[in-house]
Amino acid sequence: FPAEAAVDQSMLAFVQTCLLPRVLFSAEDALYCASFGKLMHSKNIPGFSTVEFLTKSSFMLSNVFCTTEREANNLAVYMDETLAYMSKWSKDTKVYAKECLG
Repeated sequence: FPAEAAVDQSMLAFVQTCLLPRVLFSAEDALYCASFGKLMHSKNIPGFSTVEFLTKSSFMLSNVFCTTEREANNLAVYMDETLAYMSKWSKDTKVYAKECLG
């Protein structure tokens, strides 16, 4: 991933071209994509911004009106899994400190 200045654009491109097609493909792929984001965060990948990743992932919700019922379900699986670990961080300050602040 590129330096800070280009993180916004590169993360949007990553979500649009890599994640979205896979999320819509199947429920299993949607789970994989959510787990992939969490893994990238946990491994502290240089240039990977978890905040940008989560922000750009929310852009996928705007596509729900342009999807089939199955694709919308797959998108829901992805968002449920993603929001589950975000919720865990917001509910427990110890977990947040351990997983987000190091």
